Amino acid sequence: MLLPRTEPVFDGLRTSFLRFDGLLSELRSDSHCGFVSVEFPGYSGAILVDGGDAISATERMGSVETHGAAALKGIVTRACEPGGMVGVFRLSSAFVQLAATVGVGTPVYRDLSSSFTSLERLLAKLKDGRFDGYVEAAFSEPPAAGLVFLRAGEVSESLFEQGGSVETGMAAVARIVDEASEHEATFHVIHTSPTAHVAARIPNEAPPAAQAPEIRPTQITAVAGPLVVWSEILRRAEEVVDGLSQKGTFSAALQEAFKERATAYPYLDPTVAEFAYRDGQATFHGDAIPESLPDALTNSLHDAIARLAFRLKRSDIESRVRAELSEVRSRHSAAFQGFPASARSLVS
Repeated sequence: MLLPRTEPVFDGLRTSFLRFDGLLSELRSDSHCGFVSVEFPGYSGAILVDGGDAISATERMGSVETHGAAALKGIVTRACEPGGMVGVFRLSSAFVQLAATVGVGTPVYRDLSSSFTSLERLLAKLKDGRFDGYVEAAFSEPPAAGLVFLRAGEVSESLFEQGGSVETGMAAVARIVDEASEHEATFHVIHTSPTAHVAARIPNEAPPAAQAPEIRPTQITAVAGPLVVWSEILRRAEEVVDGLSQKGTFSAALQEAFKERATAYPYLDPTVAEFAYRDGQATFHGDAIPESLPDALTNSLHDAIARLAFRLKRSDIESRVRAELSEVRSRHSAAFQGFPASARSLVS
């Protein structure tokens, strides 16, 4: 589905360490408006969310596209598999409602060629007929796509995408018209009712997380909180260290550091099993995440890196980890503001 990604909330989250059901729950509690994207090689999915509720979904595998509840089920299933990327983006409620009509209308014209059809005259004809729906435009050379939404014949919104860049509004309409006058394009005209988004709304009879692993009632996995950020910090550090040595080297050193720090931070004690880090995922089993967790993990990580630098005779490990973590800070800058100075210094 063609959607603008100009207002990212989270981007580049890996499915291998993300609890997708927790993400959807967090968006619901925040009354989020926008969409969630799930991407794998040869696969893409988008869930439109308005006021925290999933109102529409589109799943594409190759040239096959699915919409509605079936697409939502497929997206949730794929998002629980490793190897994919997840993004969360903000849109206005009005934009989400328009986008939810894609895939639920009735075709009026299909495969109109720009060689025989002027887009300007087509839009003028639809305006005279007070048309409700949208026009899809597909360009093969250079690859591009466009959408023009109409209500009572008037353009209400538009998108144009080319080379990963998306334009919106009337500028997008002008771009689509200009491109269609210079390059071969195919148009589809789809009629929808003004309330088509209501029909597109996905019933909440069962939580979307039905395909996800069961959540322990006391397990806290705050999507925008310290656990997600620390999952990425520790995973990135692990990739650097294990890449310079062998798999498991970082984890062993970190566990040693946890044991040593358990006197000050009892929840790090492996025998207590409150905090754990494994397979790229930080989890906490308890009633509330301790305020001292960033300090505890910062100190443990520093201990582990120092120990590894000595054992592996690699004085560059710390600088390599810092370089790898610089991207984490840029993408989670808001979360880092609540961390202590010692934790923020990790990626300064």
